Amino acid sequence: MNFRKKSIFICDALTLLERLPSEVIRLSYLNPPLCSDLNVKQKMLDEYALYLSKIVQQCHRIMLTDGNLFVHWSQKSQIDLRLIINQIFGKEPNYEIPW
Repeated sequence: MNFRKKSIFICDALTLLERLPSEVIRLSYLNPPLCSDLNVKQKMLDEYALYLSKIVQQCHRIMLTDGNLFVHWSQKSQIDLRLIINQIFGKEPNYEIPW
């Protein structure tokens, strides 16, 4: 696929990320839907966590070594996205900005 520089895409993240070449992005920003509903079944939480894990893996693959990942996420979520990010990137984030 040919992509222009400074492009913005609105689509399913995983679909797009899987089509991008490796090590081409300097900045990734994720704002996934929060999973804060206490009535959500465990199976749905597990599936959503797996989906988020795939997205973070693809972000890691396409990012340059000096790239940055920004994630808008709530501590009220039932999924701790920080654990997924730490596992994939292999290190703690440089810092986080709590609200």
